[in-house]
Amino acid sequence: MPEIRQDFDPLEESFLIQAETVSHGTPGEKAEFMEYCFREALKATEAWIARLQRRPAILKFSDPAYRLCG
Repeated sequence: MPEIRQDFDPLEESFLIQAETVSHGTPGEKAEFMEYCFREALKATEAWIARLQRRPAILKFSDPAYRLCG
């Protein structure tokens, strides 16, 4: 979905940039960074799901097999 992609790409890019700062860190620093990334990704995912649920029209599928699921 384009509206998610516009948020996803910058988030992913920020993780990659920040990962450079801990690439030579201690195992604890790396674990802390990983936990941070998972927390941020979960928050973003929840926000994306909520946004998509408010717009059910974009969840419609033209293929009849998929329409049965929605």
